[in-house]
Amino acid sequence: MEFHILEIRHFKSPCSSSNPQNIVRDRTIKDYEIDLELSAHREYWHNGHRYELHRGDVLIRKPNDVCSAAGFQESYMLTLTFADGVLPNYHRTLPGPIQPLCQHPLIRDLPPLLHPEKSEVFMQIYQALLALNDPTASAAKALVMELIHRLMAEQYHKEYETAKPQDTLSAETMTYMRRNLEKPLTLTELAKHANLEKSHFVRCFKRETGKTPIETLIALRMEAAAELVGNTKLKIGEIAAMCGYRNTSFFIAEYKKRYGVSPSACRKATNKE
Repeated sequence: MEFHILEIRHFKSPCSSSNPQNIVRDRTIKDYEIDLELSAHREYWHNGHRYELHRGDVLIRKPNDVCSAAGFQESYMLTLTFADGVLPNYHRTLPGPIQPLCQHPLIRDLPPLLHPEKSEVFMQIYQALLALNDPTASAAKALVMELIHRLMAEQYHKEYETAKPQDTLSAETMTYMRRNLEKPLTLTELAKHANLEKSHFVRCFKRETGKTPIETLIALRMEAAAELVGNTKLKIGEIAAMCGYRNTSFFIAEYKKRYGVSPSACRKATNKE
């Protein structure tokens, strides 16, 4: 697969009072662009589809794609051509011919957006490319090929995970939560259990449930607490510990916030019934 590196650079949006939201209007892509997002969050449109971008996302744009964005941008930007010839003083926003689409499956099958599970590995590739200062060097092309192969590996992995029969991320995570309610579970631990980077784990979980993992964990703890309060004679402090609360006063406050009454008052009302 023959290609030329047209451009590799570290880009930050310029600050402008005339464009405070950093809105980038529709731009028709003329070459292949593979960018690594460094911004915390911004909006992005690709061929009419809206995406929320986060640090570590990899954007793949192909000739004739139409893209726009809003929000402060910081990216590692890589531009490639699979056609003959390299223009001097290249810049992706300058007008020029649109190169034909590459039909090699490594490029043809790349999706418009990927969130690698280990984005730091991709950051290292871009940083190594920038450090070379010579996009024509064989070492630069080797790094780009490593990048493309890793992107395809990410895509195949995601397709496999989607196709194989399994519980959803949220269902599997909630099962793990229920089995470990007494432990001081953290978001970091939950993401590690799901084998996902933390911010990506939160986005996937919220997309499936509409709630964050921590909101769900609190709800499960409170459900278990209500069951124990109403159907056992355990002390309130014991119930708090079984539901993952080391501080009984905090547990009582959380219980009252959710159910409108303290655990003791709830138990009395239940027993009267």
